[in-house]
Amino acid sequence: MAEIPFEALLIGLESTAGTGVEPTHYLPLAGSLNPAVERYRPDEARGTLVEAYRSKIVRQWGEWSGEGPLETYTLPVLLNMVATGNMTGQPTTPGGATNSRLWTFVPVITSNDLKTATIFWGDRNTQMFEGNYATVDELTITADASGTDGSSISVNGHTQFPGYSTFTVTGISKANPGVVTTSAAHGLAAGEKVRLINVGGMIEVNDRIFTVASPSGSNFSLSGVNTTAYTTYTSGGTVEKVAPAFPAILNAPLITGAAMQMWLDTDESIGTTEITGRLISAEHVIPVNYGYKYLAVGPDGSKTYSRVGRGKRSATTRVTLELTDLEQYKLFVDGSIVKLRIRHNGDLIEGSLYHYVQVDTYGPLTFTDWGELEGTNRTLTLEVVSQYDTTLGADWSIAVQNDRTAL
Repeated sequence: MAEIPFEALLIGLESTAGTGVEPTHYLPLAGSLNPAVERYRPDEARGTLVEAYRSKIVRQWGEWSGEGPLETYTLPVLLNMVATGNMTGQPTTPGGATNSRLWTFVPVITSNDLKTATIFWGDRNTQMFEGNYATVDELTITADASGTDGSSISVNGHTQFPGYSTFTVTGISKANPGVVTTSAAHGLAAGEKVRLINVGGMIEVNDRIFTVASPSGSNFSLSGVNTTAYTTYTSGGTVEKVAPAFPAILNAPLITGAAMQMWLDTDESIGTTEITGRLISAEHVIPVNYGYKYLAVGPDGSKTYSRVGRGKRSATTRVTLELTDLEQYKLFVDGSIVKLRIRHNGDLIEGSLYHYVQVDTYGPLTFTDWGELEGTNRTLTLEVVSQYDTTLGADWSIAVQNDRTAL
C-alpha cells in the first residue's frame, strides 16, 4: 500500500505526442493521477426491475491535477503545455545580467504548438502510475496580499489511460549481480525500479523491489544484488515496472502576494502606469480548451483517446483593489480597452533583477463585485477577459524570470 508521505508528481515533455518519456522534473504540487472509464449499458426490456444486465467499457482515460506554490523553475515547463511549446531561442538574458534569464510565452493563435507530457504519480517504493499524452485543461495562478499563504498555482488535465507495464521473465542468473532475462525487449532504463513476482525456483526475489542496472535488449541486472547463493531459477515470473529514475529536485524561491505589482494602461505601452498601494489580490485563469478524440481502433486496440483538437479560448485576470478612489471604476464605466500587467515577484537574483511571473492581459475592463477589506474599507473587483491586441499579436502573454539556462 502506498505511503502518502512518499508520493510524488513527476513530468516529462514529450517529443512526439503520446509517446511516453522519462520524467525530467518534479512538480512541487500535491496532486494525483486518476483512472477513468465509461461503460455502455444498454436499455433492455426483460420484465424485471433490474436496470442493467450487460455492460462494456468503451472509453478509458486519465485525469491529473496538482496544486501548490507559484515558483519560477517548473512553471516554464507547464507553460509549454498552456501557452506555447515553441521554445526556440529561449531563454534570453536581460541587459546587464549575468545570472538572470527571461522566458517569454506568447500564445500562437494560428496553430496548435502546445506540448504534451508524460505524467508520473505515486510512491517509488511501491507503485508509480504513468499517463502518456498528458495535456493541461486549465491553469490558475492566485495571489493575495491580505493573507499569509504564498502565491499558488493549480492545474488539471487529461492523460491517456494510466496502465502499468509488465514483462515475462524467462531466466535469472546466479551471479553478482544477478541478471534477469525477459521474453522480449523491455525498454527499461538504468535507475528505474521494478518488482519481481511469481518467479519459480528463485523464490528469494519474489515480491521484492529492485533497481535496474545495465539494461540491454531483453536483459538487465539487479543493481547491488548477489544471487549466487539463491535457489536456481526454474520457470515463470513477471517484472512489474514500479517507478522511473527520479529527476533532481529543484527548489525555487517562493513567491508571496505582498510582493505583487500592477500596471493598468490604455493608450500607453503596457507596463507604463503602475497602480501602487491599492492591489489586494489577483487571479489568472487560463483554459486550454482541448477536445479529446476517440477513434475506431479495432477489436484489440486501446480504448483511450488517440488525438486531441484545440478550440478557441480566452484568459481571465481578476484583481481586487482597495476603493480609495474611482479611477479604475471610471475605466470600466467608459468601456475602456485596457492592458493589465500583474507581476508576481520573488527573491532578488542580481542587481535589480528578481525572480518573477508576469501575466499580461489585454481587453475590456469589467466590474465583478464589491467587497470589503478587514471590515473597514470597501473593495472593488474588476476583471479583464482577454481580447486580441494588434501589437502583441495575441490576447495575453506570460513571462517568467529566473536564473536557469534550461528547462
